[in-house]
Amino acid sequence: MNRPIANDECRMMNDEVKTKALEFIVQRSAFIVSFLFLLIFTASVGLAQETMTPTVGASAPTPDEGAITGRVTSDDGRPMAGAAVHVIKAYASSPGADTTISTDDEGNFSTSGLAPGLYNVVAYVSGYVSPPAARTTTGETGFYRPGDNVNIRLVKGGVITGTVRDSNNEPVVAVMVRAIRVRDDSGRPISSLSTYYLFRMTDDRGIYRIYGLSPGTYIVSAGGSLGFSMGVSGYETDAPTYYPSSTRDTAAEVPVHAGDEATNIDIRYRGDHGHAISGTINSPASEQGLNYAINLTLKHASSGAIESNSFIMPGAKSTFAIQGVGDGTYDLTAQQISASASSAVSTPRRITVKGMDVTGVELILTPLGSIAGRATLEPAPRKEGCADPRPATLIETLISARTSEKSQTEAPSSLPFSQGGGSILTEQGEFTIRNLNTGAYRLTARLPADRWYIRSILLRSAPTTRSTSTAPSKSATAAAPSVIALKAGENFTGASLSISQDGATVRGRIEGTTKEGAEAAQIPANLKIFLVPAEKERAEDVLRYAEVKPDGNGQFTIKNLAPGRYLVIARPAAEDPSPDRTLPPLAWDADARAKLRHEAEAANVALELQPCQRVIDYVLKYPGVK
Repeated sequence: MNRPIANDECRMMNDEVKTKALEFIVQRSAFIVSFLFLLIFTASVGLAQETMTPTVGASAPTPDEGAITGRVTSDDGRPMAGAAVHVIKAYASSPGADTTISTDDEGNFSTSGLAPGLYNVVAYVSGYVSPPAARTTTGETGFYRPGDNVNIRLVKGGVITGTVRDSNNEPVVAVMVRAIRVRDDSGRPISSLSTYYLFRMTDDRGIYRIYGLSPGTYIVSAGGSLGFSMGVSGYETDAPTYYPSSTRDTAAEVPVHAGDEATNIDIRYRGDHGHAISGTINSPASEQGLNYAINLTLKHASSGAIESNSFIMPGAKSTFAIQGVGDGTYDLTAQQISASASSAVSTPRRITVKGMDVTGVELILTPLGSIAGRATLEPAPRKEGCADPRPATLIETLISARTSEKSQTEAPSSLPFSQGGGSILTEQGEFTIRNLNTGAYRLTARLPADRWYIRSILLRSAPTTRSTSTAPSKSATAAAPSVIALKAGENFTGASLSISQDGATVRGRIEGTTKEGAEAAQIPANLKIFLVPAEKERAEDVLRYAEVKPDGNGQFTIKNLAPGRYLVIARPAAEDPSPDRTLPPLAWDADARAKLRHEAEAANVALELQPCQRVIDYVLKYPGVK
């Protein structure tokens, strides 16, 4: 039996645990400290807090309706004793709606008394990181509900270490050093949504050591402002010096692998004087000062990578100054962080810094949009095989708004302090998806039961949409769900979803076909399996299309399917452009949908699904690329 990782190896300081938890909540580690300020602010204005009783040293899990149980292990299968596990209510009304527990000697944990709903479950051990989060084809991370059992695997994080010395070869003491992740472990560029960096100060010898890094490619910088108060060190007004001794454009990249240490990443500190970007924030209350917090995000225009975040506390003047900015072209955005769930942002302002300060920048806040509506759950059919072993409720359902345009790269949840992009249904089935940028959106659902599926989406009369319905009809042609086109600050309120409870599930595997005298066709890493409605009248009903990527063993599961006849086809598909952003479903594009349907009709692999049917051993043959 493998030796469990001891408590003293896993024990973490409380501050570090909380910082890590907040990092997950906001989904961008670049905003950790700013979020701490937000936490203080929201507490001061009296936001309602959902509280749960923490359980320390949980015993072996015994699943029950009010508990989420599980086990935390290392990448080699050893149980991780003393790991901090955070169970966080998804889309909660405040950032404090979570509970923290510890694993026992066998790595087990168990919560109790959880209210119905959806939860994120994350585990932290100092120096360890989570593998890339599993994402569904609709783009959201995985959620759990009370009664689920969760297996969490952590891997040893990487390390970057070296020295910082000046031009006289003297150690630079107490300078902040950042490791900025620019590509993931698959080589995909990191978008601004998940710009990830950790930072440490050098010691009296000029040595730094940054640990707990996720696998990927990094650039390393010393000096400059992080954008939030970390105490005075004397280097905040310097332009950052990037490894080995350069500006960001010519910075050398450092590969980091799980459990490995990148050594001798030594920086020759340039000590270049940085510049300031200053200006005003224009809002209705700006003359009397800000009655809400403001987050300023400065991004590199070429890559979208975040250079700094500045945080302006409530009650401060509506002016700002960002120090320690090197020469370059940037985009600057201001975001309102108010006590309400709604937010406002400014249009990104393009700024070029070249040898001098930039003053007089005006950022005008405009409200973000929202989509509201209601979902109705149709009665469950009274027939054999349709009873769900774990009854689900509407409040365990997530409704999301996804951009429908492939060219629209700014996701609804790209703002650091917003609950944009999704909403949990109320007991009455109501939802409001807030903080949406201008753009075109489609609605998707994360359903809590395999037999649930979206039967129809109706968008009632609104000036920026066309009203169509996908309600099943044998005599009429089903139309595609409408796209909701939001303008700045627009609130759309006419969405209606109908959810049925007699859906089907297909579980199976894909195999390469074997030709006589030849090896079986290889399964490409970017292969996806598509279900296409066989009925001609369903050709434009995107709710009847489904897609899934098989795992490394060729296994796949497609659930929440409407009963009916389908055509099944496997084909290579475009890879997601970044780790935190999935491409829209192929069927959302009219031309791609027509091509997919043509290919499926040519392959002619039919699958008939009855109400509540569960196909558990389906085998799809893949002939390879012709």
